[in-house]
Amino acid sequence: ACGDAFYSDLLASVVGSRARVVAADVNLATLRSRPFASTAVLACLTDVEQVGLRPRSFDVVWMCRSMHSATDPQRRVSALAGLLRPGGRLIVVENDPFHCSIPAWSDAFERRVQHAVVRLLQQRCGNGTSIDRYSAPRHSPVWLARAGLGDITVRTYPVEDIVPLADGAERYWRLWMQQRGEMIRPFLSGAEW
Repeated sequence: ACGDAFYSDLLASVVGSRARVVAADVNLATLRSRPFASTAVLACLTDVEQVGLRPRSFDVVWMCRSMHSATDPQRRVSALAGLLRPGGRLIVVENDPFHCSIPAWSDAFERRVQHAVVRLLQQRCGNGTSIDRYSAPRHSPVWLARAGLGDITVRTYPVEDIVPLADGAERYWRLWMQQRGEMIRPFLSGAEW
């Protein structure tokens, strides 16, 4: 899902006039509200799990931070793998919500927070969907292998913000912690909150 079109425009600037970038999203309002900076970007209204694009017609399929919306992550990866030409690459970029920050609190409280996050994610996963979609970095190698892709490489890019934080980093982490805290608040006791 192309979302705010940031990566679609970035990829178009890299490939230039030599290629086209197809920005796919299931939300028509998203496609209409985000003007693409490059004419090399073609907007495509489609469900990424039932793509409707010609199989084996892409050199690269880029998917960034969208596995959380997959009802069936394996189905999504398999559908996208089917779009690749022989020798093509499926690039999956994801964050892992359980490895975002390491606050200075006790191990016991960290386990309670992680348990609250799991309960939140379980609540969000109706209709039998698995919370695995929220931990895509851990599961992606298996999904990719099951989709018939070989030569799977996993790269981890850690970001280290060390105290004392720069002003921008501190603002970001305060907002992130506040947002995450509000989301898991119903799953914490009053004392834990």
